[in-house]
Amino acid sequence: MRNNQKDFYKSEIFVVIKTINNLNLKYNKGLISDIFYAKSIKSAYRDLLEIHFKIKEEGLDMSDILNQMKYVDEYRNAIEILNSVKIQDSKEEASRLSMLELPGMALEIASSLITLMDILKLGVIENPDLINKSFDELTVLFEKFPGLENISKELSILRKDIIENKNELLKNNKYRDHIGDKLYNIFKEFRHKLNL
Repeated sequence: MRNNQKDFYKSEIFVVIKTINNLNLKYNKGLISDIFYAKSIKSAYRDLLEIHFKIKEEGLDMSDILNQMKYVDEYRNAIEILNSVKIQDSKEEASRLSMLELPGMALEIASSLITLMDILKLGVIENPDLINKSFDELTVLFEKFPGLENISKELSILRKDIIENKNELLKNNKYRDHIGDKLYNIFKEFRHKLNL
């Protein structure tokens, strides 16, 4: 079963990397427009990020899969292309995105949100300062990640709520469930924003 999963991801990675490299080749030859190139690269970026998420969720390792494919050089070339392209965000000017950083950052955000939700659900809060610290770390990640300004504001409001209600956080199951639900909505919005 695990080998079947790896084979599936190998084919997915192959298609996305091939697409990125072919797009770059056509663009450099003047065969496609700037707008088409930017939109296509943005789509390929999202596809690659989705693959990163799925591989992580399956407990697999991207670098192992790339090594098995003997596709590391092609992958690096595609990453360089993505790093060199300005990907337009709907609300802000073009910003340079690092494909080497963003998948890891996205996974860190998702993982931190899931961990916080688990802590709240299990009610194992002995020190609310640890929750505050987790919120601070999440806020920094959201601020660094392009296009997540609205979600970052929601997280800041939630963090303020927790600071003002430390005792409720420690003693009140309903309050913890309420915060957990808010975090889950942020988590869903985050994944939706990334089209995952």
